[in-house]
Amino acid sequence: MYRKKFSRQGSAALTDVFQAKLLRQLNEITAESERLSETFRLTANRLASDDWYERYLSAAGFAAIIDKIYTRIEILLMAVAKKIDTEVPDGHSWHRELLQQMNLVTHARPALVSDELFLQLDELRAFRHFERNSYSSTIKPEVIPDKVRLCLAAVALLQRDFDRFLTSYFS
Repeated sequence: MYRKKFSRQGSAALTDVFQAKLLRQLNEITAESERLSETFRLTANRLASDDWYERYLSAAGFAAIIDKIYTRIEILLMAVAKKIDTEVPDGHSWHRELLQQMNLVTHARPALVSDELFLQLDELRAFRHFERNSYSSTIKPEVIPDKVRLCLAAVALLQRDFDRFLTSYFS
């Protein structure tokens, strides 16, 4: 479980309660990514099954889990945007603009998302958009292993970047 406690030296906007909520969200994202990793390890072979239904269900299931993990990451980023930046993007491209906003250093906070994580999350965002706006049967099982690995790598980078963010924010 990811736990990091900091003294309250930085901006008052990041209270102990808010910090605890962010850490809880990060822990939930991490736990879900660990379940994804284990499930993928045990069942990835189904993506190459001769049985079309098994391939279809496996691809759709993995895509749905990746969607949920990305959505939880977006919720975490939105919480920071609301609480610290006190402004959130809107409009048709708000999802990408949120990533861009969290990649910026502002007068109120350091960047939460590194350039490397930004690229990974942007690719996951695009995949989620495709997954949500297409029929499950159009998801190609052969792309799922790369998307699972990308998702797991992004969560690992998120943990690193979040740790750097909190350390910098409170120093």
